[in-house]
Amino acid sequence: MPSPSSHKLVLLVLLTSATAAPLTKRDDGGFLIPKPIIVLLIMLAAGFVVCIAYAVYSMFMPKRHGVRQMSNEQMEYMAEVRMRNMDGLMKVGRRNLDGGRGMGRGDVVYD
Repeated sequence: MPSPSSHKLVLLVLLTSATAAPLTKRDDGGFLIPKPIIVLLIMLAAGFVVCIAYAVYSMFMPKRHGVRQMSNEQMEYMAEVRMRNMDGLMKVGRRNLDGGRGMGRGDVVYD
């Protein structure tokens, strides 16, 4: 009858050879296509897979309806900003018509 330590030794030898095989140096002469071409083909295939996945996603997922409606507070704020901008532009235009110096560097429109 084999001893329990011999089973452990056989298992250790098998696992060591199985895990060390990927770490051994391979010869480079086994490829018909140069390595940069292989990398390029893999990158193109990955891009193709991404395009196909997007096509499947856009076909089966529900469409989102773009921009949501603004709240009343946001609409009022946007109207206020538009009015301030228009008032500032009108003020600059009046200054230019009156012979003023117009806007200089660093001038603030919102007085």
